[in-house]
Amino acid sequence: MVFSGSTQTSPEDELLQDEEVRLLRDMLGRLPPEQRDVVSLRYAGELKFGQIAQVLGKTETAVRMMHYRALKALRNEYFSNVEGGERIERENHSIGRAMQQR
Repeated sequence: MVFSGSTQTSPEDELLQDEEVRLLRDMLGRLPPEQRDVVSLRYAGELKFGQIAQVLGKTETAVRMMHYRALKALRNEYFSNVEGGERIERENHSIGRAMQQR
């Protein structure tokens, strides 16, 4: 039994998290390479948009647009794969967590 305020997760919750991470990894792998790089650098590398622009040799505006398009593609694919259209809680953090576990 998990009490309110407890940080323990049930085996079912852990399984769902593992499945979510696996789904996000698969979806990230299907992004175009530049979009995948932007997402990886943003969440796993914890870089700011200006830093990502320098790394990739792009303008900050271009990096922001790639980031926007990548997240839009990930959201669309996620919602087409998840039963009932359940939302990922703190979606961007989930993406970052999946990238870190890669």
